[in-house]
Amino acid sequence: MTNGRMMSIVESVKQQLDIVEVIGRHLPLNRQNKALCPFHEGKTPSFSVNPDDQYFYCFGCGVGGDVIRFIELHEQKSFKEALSMLAEWAGVKVQDFDTDDLRLISETRQIQDVLAATAQFYQASLSPDARRYLHENRGFTDESVTRFRIGYANGGLRQYLIDQRGLPLELCLKSGVLKRRDGGQINDFFYKRIIFPNLRRGRVVHLSGRTLDSKEPRYLHLPGPLKYLFNEDDLHNDDIILAEGIPDCISAVQAGFHAVAIYGTSQFNQDYEARFRRCKTVYLCFDGDDAGRRATQKAGEVLFDKAVVVVVPNGIDLNALLIEQSPDDLKGLLSGGKRYVDMALQEIRSLPENMQLTRLKDFLPKLVKLDSFSQSHYRDVIKRDFGLNKKTIDVAIEQGNMDTSNYTSGETVEEEPAFTDEEKQAAVRLLEDPNLIGRLSQITDDLGFAGEV
Repeated sequence: MTNGRMMSIVESVKQQLDIVEVIGRHLPLNRQNKALCPFHEGKTPSFSVNPDDQYFYCFGCGVGGDVIRFIELHEQKSFKEALSMLAEWAGVKVQDFDTDDLRLISETRQIQDVLAATAQFYQASLSPDARRYLHENRGFTDESVTRFRIGYANGGLRQYLIDQRGLPLELCLKSGVLKRRDGGQINDFFYKRIIFPNLRRGRVVHLSGRTLDSKEPRYLHLPGPLKYLFNEDDLHNDDIILAEGIPDCISAVQAGFHAVAIYGTSQFNQDYEARFRRCKTVYLCFDGDDAGRRATQKAGEVLFDKAVVVVVPNGIDLNALLIEQSPDDLKGLLSGGKRYVDMALQEIRSLPENMQLTRLKDFLPKLVKLDSFSQSHYRDVIKRDFGLNKKTIDVAIEQGNMDTSNYTSGETVEEEPAFTDEEKQAAVRLLEDPNLIGRLSQITDDLGFAGEV
């Protein structure tokens, strides 16, 4: 069995089961899907189940994960045993497991356990100076600090993971939270840094650290590729802010907005498009420097029809804006944002004429992502502003191939004025009116044209 086949079975099992129902067989959940945590002693219901994204998480001890992880922990079963048990409940046929596939998946989950233990240790190590920095310099409330499990690295992780928790050294090294120096000495990867865990469906999938001062590098990430955006669980919402940094994202969420963040301006690429499939509008709130502008263009090209560009004033970032101003001020900025499609067309218009065609060749095929009314509007705009005929535009949009033989060198073509979006939408509403024919008949009768409709 290939790893892809194995992952397909895992996803099939999870899709066929409701995590609330499964956990409800083992724990007395209340109406808010909360309960006393079975994995630590507590007096309040800190254990919570998220039915929308199908994961559990305890705000007391930090344990979390999917339905398979719950059975592993609660029933003290191996991953293979838990998957087999749930597959039987779900009615999913499971063939023989491939040893290598099981090892790979099991190792991935064990590494996430190391990251969770690390985040828990750092959260408990949050010093008064670090907490003061988060309050005064970043404007974070205690609730936000707890919600995002923010901590501080001040040494001692190796002793905690190896000596107290008994976790395998090689696994801790592979996770990246510990590192082996040239002389063989084992040290913590993070030191004297604020720690920001990234949680996805209740599991810690990444850790980032920031210095309390301006010492470079200000941000340090665990080794390896950055597979996730920060706070991806918010991507099930219609409207979302895409911020440039972790503090920007946390500030936006604290202010009542849905937000995710990139780990630096070079991270965003085409692979992330599918993660925004549930979103209708993505507000690009990047810094106003050159790197921020490049990130805006890159994200706009990927998200295209969903992207709205928001300019944060005075050269400050989103975190600083929300410290100085209110959430209503940010709402105003979001409502005043400009669609990336319009911004891209404006940028193409500003280019020398011989460069406009080159950019249009890349731009036009992306219009296929738009709804029919928006496509019609931009066809008219491009025809008017760039002198391309209808056939050239249609072929470029539908086939991705732009024939410029009929390009008119910027001269506009004599045509009827294009209808605006408002006029087109009004026409559709009128045509959908079930009383339209009756009203037209009455008008023609009044004018003496009876029988003409």
